[in-house]
Amino acid sequence: MFYRDCSICVTKQLTVIRKNQSNVLNEAGIVVLTSRYEGFPMTILEALAFGNPCVITPGVNFQKEIVENNMGIGCSLDATEIAEAIIKMKTLYENDKVGYVKRCKQYVSNNYRWDRIAEQSLKELNK
Repeated sequence: MFYRDCSICVTKQLTVIRKNQSNVLNEAGIVVLTSRYEGFPMTILEALAFGNPCVITPGVNFQKEIVENNMGIGCSLDATEIAEAIIKMKTLYENDKVGYVKRCKQYVSNNYRWDRIAEQSLKELNK
């Protein structure tokens, strides 16, 4: 299935220089990351910190958190499914942009700030 009139602008950013990162992520809207294996994706964590919901595949290793916390959509590596997920995410985002931005930023703040990571690490080490 090929989508023509869905008014989606896709920009490919292979490298974002650190000094331009804030500008790129502030303007991103929805971030899409497809991968067979991504480990812990800093790209996604940074995108969420700027309030950008994500469309990701299982290899991105963050899909469960994204889906369970309503911060985006997970899909398979199938090209049609990815296209459908992007279109669905666009609609969801347009209907609840404020909610997505708030959830994404809050999740990162609650779970991935350095003081929280240090606290959790100490708990684990003291077990």
